[in-house]
Amino acid sequence: VMAGVRLAPADGGCPVALPPGESVLGRGPLLGITDKRVSRKHALLEVEGGRVRIKPIHVNPCFYQSPENGQLLPLEAHQWHPLKFGDTFSLLVDKYIFKVLSAHTRVLPSWMLEEDVMVQRLSDPIIKEGRERRNAFQIWSPFLKLYLWW
Repeated sequence: VMAGVRLAPADGGCPVALPPGESVLGRGPLLGITDKRVSRKHALLEVEGGRVRIKPIHVNPCFYQSPENGQLLPLEAHQWHPLKFGDTFSLLVDKYIFKVLSAHTRVLPSWMLEEDVMVQRLSDPIIKEGRERRNAFQIWSPFLKLYLWW
């Protein structure tokens, strides 16, 4: 069962958690959008049984950008369009761009696990020396933060 999704703003703002079921995307407090070009009911986003899909419901289109293709293309209104984790969509052609992330993605990237040294540092068994453990996490926390936001 999917716990829901997060929408990560491309401009680096805080990801917005969406619960399972249907959410209305548009102008208002959920996404923090005040721009009048965005309708209050711009699109529906549905999280159901491991699937994520979006339906533009306003005269102004939503746009889709797959990871393979950098171009933002308009989505046909009043039709459901499937989204995968890692996909990007926007509410305007050049603004309010969001990446679809799993709500419970907290896995270390594989490159962090390939290096024995790094795994040793991150999972240091020496608990007596609390300072050493902390240092390992301070060293790698910028990489972890980057990964969790993107």
